[in-house]
Amino acid sequence: EYLYEEPEIVERFMERWSAFACELAERMLELPFDYVWTPDDIAYKSGPLFSPSTYREMLLPYTQKVGDVINRSGLPWLYHSDGNLFPVIDDLLGQGIDAIHPLDPGAMQMEDILEQLGERTALIGGINLHYLELGTPEEVEENVREVVGVFKGKAHYMACSSNSIAAGVKPECYKAMLETLDEICGF
Repeated sequence: EYLYEEPEIVERFMERWSAFACELAERMLELPFDYVWTPDDIAYKSGPLFSPSTYREMLLPYTQKVGDVINRSGLPWLYHSDGNLFPVIDDLLGQGIDAIHPLDPGAMQMEDILEQLGERTALIGGINLHYLELGTPEEVEENVREVVGVFKGKAHYMACSSNSIAAGVKPECYKAMLETLDEICGF
């Protein structure tokens, strides 16, 4: 609502947020990290939470400030957002993001991700959390084989859950994921 009715409030908020986030990033980057992972859910399964033009006008200038701090560090930058990122993916990658997580299978088809992003950035995720929480070990194994089959040898890809290893993940399904990945990838 504020984006349209009182954009100056959003701009003031974003100015304050970006100043805080830049200072926080600078302080954190003094620590011996190997990479930076930023979570920032900006999309539903159907697409971004706001139009691409609103993202570019009202948010991107501020998130780019934080990205500039991260990029100066020289560390790889991994970005997390659930949902369909395709409408704003060029904007995200233009900030210097090195990897996209979680490759939400309910929002983006793995083949489309490979086609649109496979040579442009590293890809992390794709193993359907639904199967890990509610499926059987056999369904998890099938899903792992399918997802890894899409990406293996065609992209810089790290296999993992399409979100996280949530509290509801069944131990036997988690074990099936790890064993299948070990068999396929030879960990």
